[in-house]
Amino acid sequence: MKLRTICNYLIILNFLSLPVLAERITLPVFNEQSLPAACDNALAKAKQFAAQIETVSLAQVTPANTLNAWNDLQIVLEDTVGPVDLQSNVHPDEKVRTAGEACLLKVTTYSTDLYQNANLYQRVKKVKAETPAQQRLRQDLLDGFDDSGVSLPPKKRARVKAIFDKIEALRQEFDRNVRDNKTKLTFTPEEMQGVPAAFLEKQKRDDKNNYLFGFDYPERDAIMNNADNEAVREKYYIAFTNRGGDKNLGLMDQVMQLRRELAGMYGLKSYAEYATRRRMVENPQTVHKFLREVKSALREVEAKEIAELKLTKAQVTGKPVGELKVNRWDQTYLEEKTRKAKFDVDQEALRKYFPSQTTVDWALNVTSKLYGVKFARADVPTWHPDVQYYDVMDESGKYLSGIYLDLYPREGKYKHAAAWGVRSVSKVIGRTPVSVLVTNFNREGMDHREVETLYHEFGHVLHGVLSTTDYQAHGGTNTKIDFVEAPSQMFEEWARKPEAIALLQEVGLGNRLHHKPGELS
Repeated sequence: MKLRTICNYLIILNFLSLPVLAERITLPVFNEQSLPAACDNALAKAKQFAAQIETVSLAQVTPANTLNAWNDLQIVLEDTVGPVDLQSNVHPDEKVRTAGEACLLKVTTYSTDLYQNANLYQRVKKVKAETPAQQRLRQDLLDGFDDSGVSLPPKKRARVKAIFDKIEALRQEFDRNVRDNKTKLTFTPEEMQGVPAAFLEKQKRDDKNNYLFGFDYPERDAIMNNADNEAVREKYYIAFTNRGGDKNLGLMDQVMQLRRELAGMYGLKSYAEYATRRRMVENPQTVHKFLREVKSALREVEAKEIAELKLTKAQVTGKPVGELKVNRWDQTYLEEKTRKAKFDVDQEALRKYFPSQTTVDWALNVTSKLYGVKFARADVPTWHPDVQYYDVMDESGKYLSGIYLDLYPREGKYKHAAAWGVRSVSKVIGRTPVSVLVTNFNREGMDHREVETLYHEFGHVLHGVLSTTDYQAHGGTNTKIDFVEAPSQMFEEWARKPEAIALLQEVGLGNRLHHKPGELS
C-alpha cells in the first residue's frame, strides 16, 4: 500500500496518548556524587561476572555458561557506562561531565584487563558455537582478545594496555577542548551584511555594540551561509576549524604516534593495517584504490562545479572570473547564492516552513509509515529541560524501545550531531534498547541541511531501537564499521522524497505551529 494512501487513516492513530507502560526503560540521570558510585558498582559487578566465567572448567564450557554469561557481563557494564558516556558529553553540569570522563578511563582500563585475561580467552576459544549469532560473538571476542594483546609477551601486553589508556585520555581531552570552548568572535554591525536580521536580533552584543558569535552550528550557519563580507567568513571559518587550537593538533600527533606503535606490536607497518584487517575492506590498499577511483570519477564534475561557483563569485564581487579563487570559506556562501539564482531557493527562508519541533514530528510520522511503529511522548527524568522522550511501539501498542531527543545547542554540550546507542538489545534475555539523538539545530526552524541531518542521525537511532539481535554486542550500529553509515544514508533520502513531503502537508503543518512541543493532532 502506498505511503501517501495509508497516512490518511494512520496519522490519528499513531500519536494518541497512551498509558504509562510497565515495560518502559529510562536512563539514570547522574549528579556529581551518584555517577562515580554507579561506575564503581558496575565495574565491581562486571568483575564478579568475569570471575564466574573463569570458574567454568574447560571441559564444561558451553555457549550458555560462556557466551551468554559474557552477554550478561557486557549488559551489567552497559547499563551504567552507556548513560555515563552520553552524559559526559551532554550533561549541563561540568562536574558531572568530568566525573563521567574519569569513569570512562576506569572502564577502558578494565576492558583491556578483561580482553587480556588468558583464562577467559581460553574458555571463549574452547566454546562450540551452535547458532550463527553465537559464532559471530565467539569470533568477535577472539578478535577482541587478539587486538588487546592477550597473546603478546608480558612486557608488550603491558605496553598495549598503557597505549589504550593513554589514547582514551587524549580522546577525552581533545573532545573537551572543542566542547568547552568559550571563545567569542566579535563582528561590527557593518560586517554582518547578509546575515538574517531575525537571527541578529537574538545575538548577544558587547559593550561596543559588536555582535558576539560562538561556535554552535546555528551561529556557524548564519555566517558561513549568508555573510557577504569574505573577510568575515574567512575569520570565522579559520576560528571554527581551529576550535581546539594547537593543543588539539598536539593531541592528534600523540594519538598517531601511539597508534603506529600499537600496530608495530603486531608486526604491522601502519595503524591502517591494524584497523582494516577486521573490516569488510580488509586492507588499506583496497581503501586507497577505491578513493583513487572516486577521485577520478568526480574530477570533471568537481571542476564544473568550481567553475560555476567562480562565476557566482564574479557576479557577487564584480571582479573578473580569472582573478578569483574559490576558498573553503566561500563554498557554502556561493552555493547558497547559486542555488537561489538557479532555483529561487533560499535556505534561510525555508526555516519558517520547517519549524524545528514540527519537523521532528514529521520525521516521526514518516518513520511510523515506513516501519509500522508508533511514537508516544512521555514525561520522564532527563538531564536537561530541552530533552524529549518517546516510547516506540509496534502497531498493536506493544512497547519496543525508547528514544531521547536532545536537539538544541547549549554551553558544554557535544557540538555535532550523533546518535548514542546507550542501551543495546538482547533477545537472549528479553532486553529492549534505548537510543539518544544529540544534535545542535536552530530552535527557530531548520534549513534543508539540518532536515537531512535529522533524518540521517535518526536513521542511526532507528538502527538501535528497532534491532532484534540475540546479543547486546551486535545490536544497533554494532555492525561492520564499513557498513554502519549505509542505513542512515538511505534513510536521509526521505528528507527529499515527494511522498514524505506530502505527508508533511497532510499532518497540517500550518495548524500545528501553535501546539505544545511534541503534541500532535
